[in-house]
Order: sequence, then C-alpha cells, then structure tokens
Amino acid sequence: MKTNKISGNRGEWSEIYAFLKLLGDRRIYGADSNLDARKDVYYDINKIVREEATGKQIEYVVNDDLKSVDVIADGTVKMRFVFEKYAEEAEYLFGQICSHEGSFTIDRTVEFMEKISCTKLKSPPKDKTDIVVGVHDYRTGMDPILGFSIKSNLGNPSTLLNASGATNFIFELKGATDEDLKMINSLFEFRNSKEGLKEHSDLKRRAQYIRDKGIDLEFIRMQSDIFESNMTIIDT
Repeated sequence: MKTNKISGNRGEWSEIYAFLKLLGDRRIYGADSNLDARKDVYYDINKIVREEATGKQIEYVVNDDLKSVDVIADGTVKMRFVFEKYAEEAEYLFGQICSHEGSFTIDRTVEFMEKISCTKLKSPPKDKTDIVVGVHDYRTGMDPILGFSIKSNLGNPSTLLNASGATNFIFELKGATDEDLKMINSLFEFRNSKEGLKEHSDLKRRAQYIRDKGIDLEFIRMQSDIFESNMTIIDT
C-alpha cells in the first residue's frame, strides 16, 4: 500500500505515540515527582477525540464488550481494531522514534494511521491542548472530557513555559555601574528574517557579562500583572 508522506521530529511523533499508547492501555496514570507512574491514581479512558486535517472530528471509542477501539466519524463506525493492535503499534513507533533524528517518516505507522482515519501528527495550532480524552473518574463516578498537553523527553528537552513579552521578570542589577549598564545594553546579535538581518538583544552574552562581573540580581516584580497573578495561584 502506498502511504502519504507524513514526517515529523521526535516530539511530533511522540504525540501519535501517546495517542496509540493510551488507546492500547485504556488508562491514564498519575505520576510522582520523578515522573514515575502511580498505579493507584488513574483515569479509565472512554474515548479520544481528534480533529483531522479535513476539519472532521473523529472519535476513538473504547468498546469493552468487543475489547476493541471503534473509529467513529459522522456517527458511523468506520474501522475497529482490538486493544492489542494499538499497543503493538505504539511499541513499534516508540522504537522508531528512539532510533531516528531530525525529521523522518515511519511507513508502517503512517499506514496504520490511514486505516484509523488519523491524518496528521499534531493538533491544530489554535488548540491549547495536544490531546482530548473522555475519561471515567472512579472517585466521583463522572465522565469528563479533559484536554492534555504532551511533553516528550524522547527528543530535545521540552519547554514548560513559552517565553514572550507577557512572561518577563524584572530584576534590579545590584552593584552595576553606569558603564556596566551601557555595556550590557550594547550587546546585540543579528538574525536572519524575511526582511534580511535584524538586530536582537543578545541575552546570553548579556547574562554572561552580568555573571562575570559578579553583579547580583534582585527580583522586583513581573512585567505582566496577569502573569504574576497566575504564578501566585500555582505557587506551592
């Protein structure tokens, strides 16, 4: 069978791995501070919902009676595979991710994705979550729909916070002279852009200068009041 050309890096393929692994296990476990699964904390999975490249929503529904996952589009079951098939494909994909670098394709996985109407690796950029899962909460007896972000350790370390102007921290440079400040603010680098080379603050060299000069940083506040409020809420 000729497969479509779907390629991605380790992090992008990890989203499909998580998708297949969850359908094979039918359970999401909590984790401890070392990211080891806690077998006593879990959600049982009822279904996973994906929006595909066509914009169509596909549901992957756990069918305990048939011990399979039903692929449902427009209210109709399009395909059905047993749980073990998802677990087998997840294990194969994991090995392939670990043995590749850069951007790559995996023909066997792409072929299986086509069979289950899965047409892309990543969730839409507009989505705040990478995977949407319907679960059963054994503690409350409820069946909520939850969104999760997928962070993979198989490639480069993932960022837990995407830095922007809204996440700036403001520090006072204790002990810095006027000459130090002038020098720090003069450190720039040039980066390629559509408009040609553009000047950007060279943050690494600025930080290195501050460290080399023994200048202390004293936290003042966060630039964004909203960000500071969010950090206060989650502060432990």
